[in-house]
Amino acid sequence: MAITPHVDYALDSQLPQEGLMRGVREICRRLLPEWACLSDADVEVTTVTGGISNALYKAAPTGSLEPVLCRLYGLNTDRFINRDHEVATMQLVSQHGFGTEVLGTFTSGRLEAFLPQKCLSPAQLKDSRIAAAIAVALQRFHSIPAPGPRTTNTPFKRIHEWLDITEGFTFKDAQVQVVVGAPALDSAKQAEFEAFDLADLRRRVQQVERACAAVGSPTVLAHNDLLAGNVMVSDAFLAAGTVAGESTAASPVSTTSARNDMTFIDFEYVDWAPRGYDWGNHFNEYAGFDGDYTQYPSDEEAGAFLRAYLAAEAGVAPAEISADAVADAVAEANVYALASHQYWGAWCFLQAQWSLLDFDYLEYARVRWAECAARSEAFLAAAAQRFPVQEGA
Repeated sequence: MAITPHVDYALDSQLPQEGLMRGVREICRRLLPEWACLSDADVEVTTVTGGISNALYKAAPTGSLEPVLCRLYGLNTDRFINRDHEVATMQLVSQHGFGTEVLGTFTSGRLEAFLPQKCLSPAQLKDSRIAAAIAVALQRFHSIPAPGPRTTNTPFKRIHEWLDITEGFTFKDAQVQVVVGAPALDSAKQAEFEAFDLADLRRRVQQVERACAAVGSPTVLAHNDLLAGNVMVSDAFLAAGTVAGESTAASPVSTTSARNDMTFIDFEYVDWAPRGYDWGNHFNEYAGFDGDYTQYPSDEEAGAFLRAYLAAEAGVAPAEISADAVADAVAEANVYALASHQYWGAWCFLQAQWSLLDFDYLEYARVRWAECAARSEAFLAAAAQRFPVQEGA
């Protein structure tokens, strides 16, 4: 595997916008030999909207050179994201038609080849044709052969670790600290955090963990963050009337054609994980960052998605997948959707403490834990019916 170029250059995400864009241009000149002679005026830098962990910038040079994406890591995200593992994962999945090429890394981020596709919106995830295409692509992603032991840290080991770290958090007012030169308690934020009953959250996690263990969901190489913005599609796919990437055992799709139609990006959270977790986590993303969980798929919608997945896995037509297999899969996805809420709810506590991005992580944590509670009775009951918890488990 080729060695990825690296430069020791730390770009401070808190710089004014003009300073950030100058820094992006300088990083491009240092990492990309063909850009070395370009002036600032030769490179247009624009902000790219994305997730809530990193800052993204598109650098587009004049002339024939291709644009690149500069990904600036969020402050302190390296506390729970292994960036070396992430780059290695990008190189691995790229061989199978996912993501894009890593052009180089710097101290606080990396450069990637810019994908010409568009990301989906949460509303588009419910489109039946798009949903089927995502299901087929996700099954292909789960089939990627990856080295190393299949240790499943996601979701529950990470949830427990993050809740342990959260114990005793105090929130400081950064603006007051700048003015008076000493940490000051952000009383409003502290009160918002202390409204969470961590002991009760742990109890809920244990309950969901027991239910998920009874499912016996296969361990796969999972994306674990398949939100709408991490699904990229071509204009041709959006205009077409067929499912991109659809294949059977007799007519496999090449990695090149699949990538051109639809691909996944952002592999920060890729890990060995239960298949059902990736399903349930994706279904939660129908709500978007606004948390409109009325958009969570119905059993019929979830069933259509999972039927397409299971058909791709078996190399058969969707109609050949039994109703019983689909019902099992829906129950599996739904109970793991609870684990997904708990995972991101715990993650939000860490981000609220460490991130400087302008996002209300504690409010988002409240939304995720509340939705988990609202769905728990129905999803746990359905899982227990199809996957009874063994005594003593």
